[in-house]
Amino acid sequence: FHSYTWEDVLKVNLDKIVKYTNEILGSHQPIEPVPYAVEGVQKLREQGHELVVVTARSELFKDHSISWLEQHFNGQFRSVRFANNTKPFDPNFNMKQRKVEICKEEGIEVMIEDSVKYLAACTQAGIRGILLNCPWNITEETPPNTIRVNSWKEIPQYLNGMDIKK
Repeated sequence: FHSYTWEDVLKVNLDKIVKYTNEILGSHQPIEPVPYAVEGVQKLREQGHELVVVTARSELFKDHSISWLEQHFNGQFRSVRFANNTKPFDPNFNMKQRKVEICKEEGIEVMIEDSVKYLAACTQAGIRGILLNCPWNITEETPPNTIRVNSWKEIPQYLNGMDIKK
């Protein structure tokens, strides 16, 4: 797929998407991390980096999300922040600004992201970016102060070479 919005990808309305999402999250279907994410996160922690998850996911999915992160990443993150404290996919909610606010609150120096629009907002606020190539962002322009990577396997080497606090 080549879209970031579920409505475009699934061709169904928002109410059905929320219903299906809750059913899937509640069914304990095996959803695996993207390739090399577990190893990449472990390597970053070994390098001394503090890691914070900042997700656009709604707090309605908080319990399922925290459980999944614990299952796959077992305490690797200093904190997990949910940028969407409104109803899921609320078109009136400024998610870009909320992610920037959370990054500032958490002292995040580098944002790893797969959404160009969220990463561009962060880099405009002075936060450096790493854009993980995905089908929905491959044709979009890379934001300033951002490098693109093809997988989590590359991220530790880039972060290790950046001048950032650990």
